[in-house]
Amino acid sequence: MIHIRVPALREREDDLSPLVKHFISHYSTKHGRKVNDISKGALATLQEYEFPGNARELANIIERAVIIANGKRLDVEHLPPTLTASVKAQRNKATPLSLAQLEAAYIADILVQPVATRLKVHGFWNQSQEPVRENCEV
Repeated sequence: MIHIRVPALREREDDLSPLVKHFISHYSTKHGRKVNDISKGALATLQEYEFPGNARELANIIERAVIIANGKRLDVEHLPPTLTASVKAQRNKATPLSLAQLEAAYIADILVQPVATRLKVHGFWNQSQEPVRENCEV
């Protein structure tokens, strides 16, 4: 038996951009979308993410982004809020966030997304607005 170690995606930074472009092309064709590019900000965010799920996770992220994107370019707003919150937390490792702060950052990220994106991604929110207001006070 031969063991082949494939390094995690986070260890192969040079592979990320070509994989992203491949997945954009693949999922745009699969879903009949016209997405053909990714913004520098979105690509930089993906490059900062640690990818615990490796290339399969990247494929799922790009497929989701292609589906919800309205134009020809993927932007940070099309990336999952959990990913962007994770990247922000990684940036702030010097000053760890409490659970309440992380939750507030996650909610704030969702609220700054365009309404159409929030409705597509998160569905209709039938809860009262009080929990949102309480959680945003850090």
